[in-house]
Amino acid sequence: GCLLLVSGDVHAATRCSLSPHGGSQRAAKLREGGSPLAWQRAQHLEELHSDERFAGTRVGVASRCDEPAWGRECLQKFMVQEGVSMWDVAEDGQLVEIYKSSKQQHFKRLSEKTGIAFEDMLFFDDDPYNIQDVSRLGVTCVETPEGVTSEAWEEGLHLHSLRQKSSPEPEPR
Repeated sequence: GCLLLVSGDVHAATRCSLSPHGGSQRAAKLREGGSPLAWQRAQHLEELHSDERFAGTRVGVASRCDEPAWGRECLQKFMVQEGVSMWDVAEDGQLVEIYKSSKQQHFKRLSEKTGIAFEDMLFFDDDPYNIQDVSRLGVTCVETPEGVTSEAWEEGLHLHSLRQKSSPEPEPR
Protein backbone atom coordinates (compact mmCIF):
# COMPACT_ATOMS: atom_id res chain seq x y z
CA GLY A 1 0.00 0.00 0.00
CA CYS A 2 0.84 3.64 -0.21
CA LEU A 3 0.41 6.33 2.39
CA LEU A 4 -0.53 9.81 1.22
CA LEU A 5 0.05 12.53 3.77
CA VAL A 6 -1.66 15.85 3.79
CA SER A 7 -0.02 18.38 6.03
CA GLY A 8 0.61 22.03 6.41
CA ASP A 9 -1.52 24.17 8.59
CA VAL A 10 -4.65 22.34 9.73
CA HIS A 11 -6.37 25.75 9.65
CA ALA A 12 -5.97 25.89 5.86
CA ALA A 13 -7.42 22.44 5.37
CA THR A 14 -10.64 23.13 7.24
CA ARG A 15 -13.63 25.40 7.14
CA CYS A 16 -14.65 24.92 10.73
CA SER A 17 -15.64 27.98 12.66
CA LEU A 18 -13.92 27.01 15.88
CA SER A 19 -11.15 29.21 17.15
CA PRO A 20 -8.58 28.26 19.76
CA HIS A 21 -7.47 30.94 22.16
CA GLY A 22 -5.18 33.25 20.24
CA GLY A 23 -6.30 31.91 16.85
CA SER A 24 -4.33 32.85 13.76
CA GLN A 25 -5.29 35.32 11.04
CA ARG A 26 -5.82 32.36 8.71
CA ALA A 27 -8.33 30.85 11.13
CA ALA A 28 -10.14 34.18 11.26
CA LYS A 29 -10.20 34.30 7.46
CA LEU A 30 -11.75 30.83 7.35
CA ARG A 31 -14.45 31.89 9.80
CA GLU A 32 -15.28 34.70 7.38
CA GLY A 33 -16.29 32.30 4.63
CA GLY A 34 -13.80 29.55 4.06
CA SER A 35 -10.86 29.15 1.78
CA PRO A 36 -10.52 28.22 -1.88
CA LEU A 37 -7.47 26.16 -0.85
CA ALA A 38 -9.67 24.07 1.42
CA TRP A 39 -11.98 23.37 -1.52
CA GLN A 40 -9.08 22.36 -3.76
CA ARG A 41 -7.86 19.92 -1.15
CA ALA A 42 -11.35 18.52 -0.70
CA GLN A 43 -11.61 17.70 -4.40
CA HIS A 44 -8.42 15.61 -4.30
CA LEU A 45 -9.40 13.93 -1.05
CA GLU A 46 -12.79 13.02 -2.49
CA GLU A 47 -11.01 11.49 -5.48
CA LEU A 48 -8.78 9.49 -3.14
CA HIS A 49 -11.76 8.31 -1.15
CA SER A 50 -13.93 7.27 -4.09
CA ASP A 51 -11.72 6.50 -7.15
CA GLU A 52 -10.80 2.83 -7.66
CA ARG A 53 -7.31 3.86 -8.87
CA PHE A 54 -6.51 4.67 -5.26
CA ALA A 55 -7.84 1.48 -3.68
CA GLY A 56 -5.36 0.44 -1.02
CA THR A 57 -4.06 3.99 -0.56
CA ARG A 58 -4.18 5.16 3.02
CA VAL A 59 -4.43 8.81 3.99
CA GLY A 60 -2.76 10.35 7.01
CA VAL A 61 -2.46 13.81 8.51
CA ALA A 62 0.72 15.21 10.07
CA SER A 63 0.47 18.58 11.77
CA ARG A 64 2.40 20.64 14.29
CA CYS A 65 -0.77 22.57 15.13
CA ASP A 66 -0.51 24.67 18.32
CA GLU A 67 -3.91 23.42 19.44
CA PRO A 68 -4.05 19.63 18.81
CA ALA A 69 -7.56 19.13 20.21
CA TRP A 70 -8.86 21.96 18.03
CA GLY A 71 -7.04 20.53 14.99
CA ARG A 72 -8.66 17.12 15.53
CA GLU A 73 -12.07 18.72 15.92
CA CYS A 74 -11.58 20.66 12.68
CA LEU A 75 -10.67 17.46 10.83
CA GLN A 76 -13.92 15.93 12.08
CA LYS A 77 -15.87 18.89 10.69
CA PHE A 78 -14.03 19.16 7.35
CA MET A 79 -16.27 17.21 4.97
CA VAL A 80 -14.56 15.51 2.03
CA GLN A 81 -17.90 14.41 0.64
CA GLU A 82 -21.39 14.07 2.02
CA GLY A 83 -21.17 12.25 5.35
CA VAL A 84 -17.39 11.65 5.15
CA SER A 85 -14.99 13.87 7.10
CA MET A 86 -11.23 14.18 6.80
CA TRP A 87 -11.08 12.41 10.16
CA ASP A 88 -12.96 9.46 8.60
CA VAL A 89 -10.60 9.36 5.60
CA ALA A 90 -7.63 9.19 8.00
CA GLU A 91 -9.05 5.92 9.33
CA ASP A 92 -11.21 7.46 12.05
CA GLY A 93 -8.25 9.47 13.28
CA GLN A 94 -5.92 6.49 13.62
CA LEU A 95 -3.59 8.06 11.03
CA VAL A 96 -3.70 11.57 12.47
CA GLU A 97 -0.51 12.82 14.14
CA ILE A 98 -1.05 16.30 15.58
CA TYR A 99 1.43 17.51 18.13
CA LYS A 100 4.45 19.80 18.42
CA SER A 101 7.37 17.79 17.11
CA SER A 102 9.43 17.42 13.97
CA LYS A 103 7.68 16.14 10.87
CA GLN A 104 10.15 13.26 10.88
CA GLN A 105 8.67 12.12 14.20
CA HIS A 106 5.15 12.27 12.73
CA PHE A 107 6.28 10.14 9.78
CA LYS A 108 8.09 7.62 11.93
CA ARG A 109 4.91 7.11 13.99
CA LEU A 110 2.77 6.77 10.87
CA SER A 111 5.20 4.25 9.39
CA GLU A 112 5.11 2.25 12.63
CA LYS A 113 1.30 2.31 12.69
CA THR A 114 0.86 1.30 9.04
CA GLY A 115 3.93 -0.77 8.20
CA ILE A 116 4.35 1.42 5.12
CA ALA A 117 7.93 2.28 4.15
CA PHE A 118 8.92 5.92 3.72
CA GLU A 119 9.63 5.26 0.02
CA ASP A 120 5.95 4.39 -0.41
CA MET A 121 4.74 7.68 1.03
CA LEU A 122 3.75 10.86 -0.80
CA PHE A 123 3.72 14.10 1.19
CA PHE A 124 2.25 17.53 0.37
CA ASP A 125 3.14 20.54 2.52
CA ASP A 126 3.30 24.31 2.19
CA ASP A 127 6.39 24.71 4.40
CA PRO A 128 9.78 24.32 2.64
CA TYR A 129 11.44 23.33 5.92
CA ASN A 130 9.01 20.42 6.37
CA ILE A 131 9.62 19.29 2.78
CA GLN A 132 13.38 19.31 3.33
CA ASP A 133 13.08 17.55 6.70
CA VAL A 134 10.77 14.77 5.50
CA SER A 135 12.56 14.18 2.18
CA ARG A 136 15.62 13.07 4.20
CA LEU A 137 13.59 10.01 5.22
CA GLY A 138 13.09 8.98 1.58
CA VAL A 139 9.50 10.23 1.26
CA THR A 140 8.37 11.72 -2.08
CA CYS A 141 7.60 15.35 -1.19
CA VAL A 142 5.82 18.17 -3.02
CA GLU A 143 5.97 21.75 -1.80
CA THR A 144 2.57 23.41 -2.10
CA PRO A 145 2.79 27.14 -1.29
CA GLU A 146 -0.63 27.69 -2.88
CA GLY A 147 -2.19 24.57 -1.36
CA VAL A 148 -2.70 21.24 -3.06
CA THR A 149 -3.74 22.64 -6.41
CA SER A 150 -4.56 20.40 -9.37
CA GLU A 151 -1.05 21.03 -10.68
CA ALA A 152 0.60 20.11 -7.36
CA TRP A 153 -1.62 17.02 -7.07
CA GLU A 154 -0.67 15.81 -10.55
CA GLU A 155 3.01 16.61 -9.92
CA GLY A 156 2.94 14.54 -6.74
CA LEU A 157 1.31 11.57 -8.45
CA HIS A 158 3.79 11.81 -11.34
CA LEU A 159 6.87 12.06 -9.09
CA HIS A 160 5.67 9.19 -6.92
CA SER A 161 4.96 7.04 -9.98
CA LEU A 162 8.44 7.73 -11.42
CA ARG A 163 10.02 6.89 -8.13
CA GLN A 164 8.08 3.63 -7.83
CA LYS A 165 9.14 2.62 -11.36
CA SER A 166 12.80 3.32 -10.62
CA SER A 167 12.81 1.30 -7.39
CA PRO A 168 14.17 -2.23 -7.73
CA GLU A 169 11.62 -5.02 -7.44
CA PRO A 170 11.92 -7.03 -4.24
CA GLU A 171 13.50 -10.46 -4.75
CA PRO A 172 11.12 -13.42 -4.38
CA ARG A 173 11.69 -15.47 -1.25
